[in-house]
Amino acid sequence: MRRVKTVSSTLTRLGNTALKRKNSDAGDDSAKIKRPQTKKTARPTLWDMPELVLQSIISYIEPADILSIATMFNPEQKAYFSKEINYGRLVSDSLSWVVSIRDFDQALERIQTLPPRQRALPLIRLGGHVYQLEPGDRSVAMALFCAETRLHHAHSPSLAPQLRAIENASTFCHLLIGQVTPERCLREVAAGYGVTSPSRLRELERLIVNTLMGEEGWAGKNGRQMAAKYGICDESNITLLEQYIFTEMCRDDIGETATCEEIARRYGICSPKGREQLEAYRVRQFIGRKAQQGADCKELAKRYEITSTAARQCLEYYAVEGVLGERSAIRRQLPDAGLEVWGNHPSHNGFN
Repeated sequence: MRRVKTVSSTLTRLGNTALKRKNSDAGDDSAKIKRPQTKKTARPTLWDMPELVLQSIISYIEPADILSIATMFNPEQKAYFSKEINYGRLVSDSLSWVVSIRDFDQALERIQTLPPRQRALPLIRLGGHVYQLEPGDRSVAMALFCAETRLHHAHSPSLAPQLRAIENASTFCHLLIGQVTPERCLREVAAGYGVTSPSRLRELERLIVNTLMGEEGWAGKNGRQMAAKYGICDESNITLLEQYIFTEMCRDDIGETATCEEIARRYGICSPKGREQLEAYRVRQFIGRKAQQGADCKELAKRYEITSTAARQCLEYYAVEGVLGERSAIRRQLPDAGLEVWGNHPSHNGFN
């Protein structure tokens, strides 16, 4: 009974909305066979919600949640939702066999018998009608709905409204990093959201690094301090964070006289791979031009504290036969220094 009380107000409100639309269609036969045209709103879209976020929320769905949903719909709501499915509003054919009130009930029973991995998709597709959202929003909407009821009955009511408030990847990231403290690392926080495997933790860290980069940038930040603050532990993600920092700063705020050691110390570039890529970036940015103009490579390496083999080879290539800006030819002949890792991010297009 407590479960019904948890979501009854939500369903009542949604049911009233559904009936209003249903009644408004009653006087016009054409409205009964066409998808209702609704005015576009500024509501954030969840179409690009990362799979990691969605899966971590879906992990809270259990058979008991499905059963409670089945018992809460009244006949009018079932009729409305079945009509919507008939109109083709379902973005997937996972539930194309749900075409009537009778089949609606059977659908829930059928989903309940599926194993967790198989029942998640049809359940969230069907449940998307609950929140009356755009097609791209529905899968996340139902996951949030089920997660809310699951968490409430798991005695975590404070987490339910937080999950319900998630609108995109950014809000999900901020929800997690807002709970990171010196005593509680990101991995401990993520465990409360079903993110526990090493691969998913790496994915979460990368999501945080890229999300915060897109919001305010990493320019001027200290890599070591930011990694500690946000709980970034994976070496590849620390390297990515460091890349964002030095590429943003080197473009505008770091003069040509600064050595790689000075930059690394100032901006907390501590990982071996990050330092190697910093040196290679500086060579491509301007030091290579000095080598083209006849400066001695050994002296340049000493002057700018270039220590990595990859960066030194890059410098020598410019001195011997390189043409600054011919990136494809250089990349074919140089050992892999990971120089294009950040090139996939929309804010970076390689060396400029």
